[in-house]
Amino acid sequence: MDGIETPISDRKTVGIYAIAAVLCGFNWFIYVWAVTAGYIVECSLGYYINPLLSVLLGVVFLRERLRPFQWVSIVWPLPELPTSHHLWPSSMDCPGWL
Repeated sequence: MDGIETPISDRKTVGIYAIAAVLCGFNWFIYVWAVTAGYIVECSLGYYINPLLSVLLGVVFLRERLRPFQWVSIVWPLPELPTSHHLWPSSMDCPGWL
């Protein structure tokens, strides 16, 4: 029981866990709503965009460096994707960053 008492006693850690839980719930709410509303293709695009967004977040926040061909693989598909489909993949990435 010693392993779980330490994170629970720290208010900052509990707050981070709570924010991550809310973001995960938001993510699944968007997914369930999209599937029941008939946005199956858009959900598939969300799974496609998610790794691209994860790499971009790593470049921005973690200062990772990409080689030129890696930049091409990230930037090339972005103009083809509608902007409205970026909400669900970004909600998948947020809890992992906390």
